[in-house]
Amino acid sequence: MTDLPRQTKVYSCPATRLAEELGKKMVLNSVMVGFFTAVTKLLEPDAVRKAVADSVPASFRELNLKAFEKGFAYGLESLADGPHSQCLEHVSISED
Repeated sequence: MTDLPRQTKVYSCPATRLAEELGKKMVLNSVMVGFFTAVTKLLEPDAVRKAVADSVPASFRELNLKAFEKGFAYGLESLADGPHSQCLEHVSISED
């Protein structure tokens, strides 16, 4: 168990499901990059899009950019809906 401050905001993303909707589970990393970009607002979305496009083979560029956009959109929706729990006290992590 990990103790988190009460003000900790927790967001989640069904990255595998979103990637599978695009036809390839292997793009779940790009889904998560998009989600992270939207939720944290730490990076400029256009800069991250370019980094995604530059980091994958040309044959997978379009699919990875679609995955980024799907994750980014999900992140924006999550921000609008609010975090899952603003009063989360413990997180349990299972490696099963």
